[in-house]
Amino acid sequence: MMGWSVSAAATSVGVSRPTAYKWLTHWRQEGPEGLLDHSSRPHRSPRRLPEEREQEILTLRRRLRIGPRRIGPLVGLYHSTVSVILQRHGLSPLGDLDHSPRNPDSVCPRSSRGLIHLNMKPLARIPRGGGHSIHGLSPSTKHQGGGYEVLHVAVDDASRLTLS
Repeated sequence: MMGWSVSAAATSVGVSRPTAYKWLTHWRQEGPEGLLDHSSRPHRSPRRLPEEREQEILTLRRRLRIGPRRIGPLVGLYHSTVSVILQRHGLSPLGDLDHSPRNPDSVCPRSSRGLIHLNMKPLARIPRGGGHSIHGLSPSTKHQGGGYEVLHVAVDDASRLTLS
């Protein structure tokens, strides 16, 4: 068009010569539309499972609530193939499902205040006039810290009452 060689045009736009030749081929075959971005997804997938098989896998997942490693042998497929199908249809991993315990008493005791969460946080005392972030670390200020105070926090699981 402008009298440039393909190599010079490729260098000017910062691409390789094979890419520039690919673009030139697209331009010659399709015109300006050939230079638009194209999807890299294949036009067809001959090895993809038929829709009926995928629906069978999805039905097993929903009915039995089992994962790809147990569904695979039931349908005669590798678990990795089953996993891809479940992901494609937006079914999350089994760990995300709601697993309610068979015996609720085994997880949460019936008595109130059965669980208490305790946390201890040491807080450094800062000397008057500021600490080492202001005055820097030197031998004269190195051991002049005021020690620590420890903050104890307890949260009752039943009432969510916080004590500090």
